[in-house]
Amino acid sequence: MKFRVRHLTTYRYGEAVQLSHHAAHLRPRPVPGQTVGAVTVAIRPEPAVLHDGRRDYFGNPTTFFTIQEPHRTLEVEASFSVETGPRKPPPRVAVAWDAVRPAAEAMDFLFDSPQVPCLAEAADYAAPSFPPGRPLVEAALDLSARIHADFAFDADATTVGTPLATVFEERRGVCQDFAHAGIACLRAMGLAARYVSGYIRTTPPLGQERLVGADASHAWLSVHLPGWGWLDLDPTNDAMAGSEHVVVAWGRDYDDVSPLRGVVLGGGDHKVEVAVDVVEEEGQGNRVNGLFGDEACKEVVIPGGDLAAEAEGILARRLADQVVGHVLQGREVGGSILGSHPAFVIAEDHVHHPVQAVLDGPMASDDRTDQGGGEHQ
Repeated sequence: MKFRVRHLTTYRYGEAVQLSHHAAHLRPRPVPGQTVGAVTVAIRPEPAVLHDGRRDYFGNPTTFFTIQEPHRTLEVEASFSVETGPRKPPPRVAVAWDAVRPAAEAMDFLFDSPQVPCLAEAADYAAPSFPPGRPLVEAALDLSARIHADFAFDADATTVGTPLATVFEERRGVCQDFAHAGIACLRAMGLAARYVSGYIRTTPPLGQERLVGADASHAWLSVHLPGWGWLDLDPTNDAMAGSEHVVVAWGRDYDDVSPLRGVVLGGGDHKVEVAVDVVEEEGQGNRVNGLFGDEACKEVVIPGGDLAAEAEGILARRLADQVVGHVLQGREVGGSILGSHPAFVIAEDHVHHPVQAVLDGPMASDDRTDQGGGEHQ
């Protein structure tokens, strides 16, 4: 699958910022099954110091910059193209989880980290998935499926500062929380697990449900299989990561791969806005024009092959009845049938509320941000 991705972060400060230092994880990393094309990172105002594309401790491309002029608005915009393909399937050899010995290359991901502490709740929750002798892949898949079933997706339930213990207690949160929960469980079993940040985009067959987190930043986890590599699991969607997942960075937890963080001098109160756009390249579906007579909704892409006229008619009626009103009123559209039409969402104040449609498509957001004026975590 080929995607174009745009990620725009805007800070609006109540007072002028005199000096700021930042680090951004917005460039995707090349990995097996993912080929990265052209990447641009635009920063406004122009930084006095810029080191773009350097690698951090975990090998993630990182942009470091310093702005030395007074400013009340900061915009950081990353745009790139990427092509993804199938991931390699899990190993056929069934190694028991309790026979696994951590490999040297995975030791950084075996122990506690700032957002994934050692919790008795995690060990207790993981135990049913890890009886003695159970194959590691089978146990990890079972754990991911249980998190998907037991934890409710609720964008209003948590923030970036919500303790993981609260997530286990409330059983609610977003993809970041579910990834942290899974990592805590795996580490409690003595297994190395890491946090993966990126994007997810799906255009499912007509009549099938879309994946939660479509058209937005996303997060999932990887468990290390010694002698084989890392197996990516997405508990938010009860799936192994595949061609619809775009990898940007990985680390011990969210703190290691926050999209943008830094320290500023001044600024006072601030607001942060995040706009994410993930668009499939042209030529990957059937395009139906002029369904609505409104410029905001004049194109729809339907994935995969030819469509019968009857199906197109049903689609047109369904969209006209259920989607157009939501788009024109600036409300969130639950489905992804307008899959590859440009869509931007603004999320304010560290939560996931879609509050304004700024372009011409449906809205969807699963972004977390913890930056802004003052010292950041």
